Amino acid sequence: MPELRRETAGALAAGMLLAVLTGFGGVIAALAAWLAQPALALAVSWWQGSRGRPAFDVAGRKALAREAGVLLALWGGGLALAALLIAWPLTGLRQSGSLGAAIGLSLVAGVIWLGLWRTWPVWRAIERKGGDLRDRWQRLDEVQIGISSGWRPASLVAAMLAAALFLVWPGLLAPAARWIAAALYALALPLLHLLLQRTQAPPLAVIEELPHEEDEAAEAEDEGEPTLALYAAARSGRVERALALLEAGADPHALPAPDDRDQRTLPLLAAVLPDLRLLRGLIASGDWPS
Repeated sequence: MPELRRETAGALAAGMLLAVLTGFGGVIAALAAWLAQPALALAVSWWQGSRGRPAFDVAGRKALAREAGVLLALWGGGLALAALLIAWPLTGLRQSGSLGAAIGLSLVAGVIWLGLWRTWPVWRAIERKGGDLRDRWQRLDEVQIGISSGWRPASLVAAMLAAALFLVWPGLLAPAARWIAAALYALALPLLHLLLQRTQAPPLAVIEELPHEEDEAAEAEDEGEPTLALYAAARSGRVERALALLEAGADPHALPAPDDRDQRTLPLLAAVLPDLRLLRGLIASGDWPS
């Protein structure tokens, strides 16, 4: 079992204490529920080793502030959007108790879950390792998101959002019941973050490729043949490597080797990739030979 070090224990204790403070309800509960998420996400990722432990120098504190800021933005946006979407149907249900309001609330809950199902790789990645939030969103097209792999992490995030809103929303719980719910929330939240972070990463989008392309690319580079390496990188979807080869001088106008089974040219290979940076790089290089 991973060691529970000082910084991990401190973040875990802070997150659980903040979760308990949701028992106050109102604005205090909203702030506590929001701030608890980064603390517990960092604690869990440090404990299981998916994120580097913080250094307590100036650079380390800045890095930690950036990581916490990304988590705050992600969870703050999720909580605010979910609250905005359920506000009208929930208010209508509490005032009238009508079937229409109940159906409306159910539909909104379904829409929120579908949004989480589509974006769960972002939540998992930011929780486990951090990174730039905008970049994580842009790379969603690079992974396959299926029902069988996505329902579990989407439901975990939905449960955390729903529990926070349930505690924060005025008038849903009596004060005594809210404190009991807050204590249960504090106990469950670290486990929910752990389950989310331990969800298996989604598979990359299927890209047609030839057998042993990575080996062929390595051999081509060893032999000083950057054009062959460029074709191998494009066929296997390794956009970063292909762009690096272009910058290193690989010929963007070269045709595939006559003995290659795949006779698609570089622009055709780049056009079917979910990441269009390679295609843009080739376009910027000028016209290709016909």
